[in-house]
Amino acid sequence: MFKCTIFLLTTLLAMVFADQIKIYGPPANALYFAKDIMDVRYKVRSIGMTKITKTTTYLTHIPTNNTIESFPALNWSISMDDAPYKSVHAHWEIPSNLTHGNYSMTVSAKASYLCSKNDDGKAPFEHCSSTLKKHRVFYISSGTQTDEH
Repeated sequence: MFKCTIFLLTTLLAMVFADQIKIYGPPANALYFAKDIMDVRYKVRSIGMTKITKTTTYLTHIPTNNTIESFPALNWSISMDDAPYKSVHAHWEIPSNLTHGNYSMTVSAKASYLCSKNDDGKAPFEHCSSTLKKHRVFYISSGTQTDEH
């Protein structure tokens, strides 16, 4: 019981003190139209034991699971800035030929953390890697904003 409690506390602390990705744009559940300019923006906040080393973005049409090639792949890496916060930003004009529907912007992050070499929670420790993903869902209409009004 004591070992289980210690393990749970350690896991919770690792999650609390992990680097974070904060998506600021596009807004969740937003409605966009063809030719709209989308503000794409996120930050990597370095605060924890699990370290994000690099990120990239991609956009997926949810009903078909197709990746949208014209969406900007906003890349960030830990070597770009020594500051605890790093903002990544771009504007994207939504193409008029994009299929309407729900879309998911994903920020995919490579992260590293210390893990037990023997998978028993004890020393010796080594660096392990993982992929973290943060999603933002919104809707793109096939018309233009003036068509809808």
